[in-house]
Amino acid sequence: AYIYHVIGHIFQSIFLQQYIPGVLSGIITAGYCTCRIYDAVSANYWLLAYSFITLLLILVNIAVSFKILQVLQKPSD
Repeated sequence: AYIYHVIGHIFQSIFLQQYIPGVLSGIITAGYCTCRIYDAVSANYWLLAYSFITLLLILVNIAVSFKILQVLQKPSD
């Protein structure tokens, strides 16, 4: 989930065309985490499946959050 979070901030930085605090340190630490995760996944492929399930849950959470935000920000008539 942390690596997905860092990737999200990288895309945010590209989209906004400005530096987002923590992106540089996030890239460095995500690189280290990726190496450690690769070692763990090589030993147990179920961890890879859980990683994709986590990504799916994160994406669903983001979609639902934005939908709720749109409803809350809708001007009342």
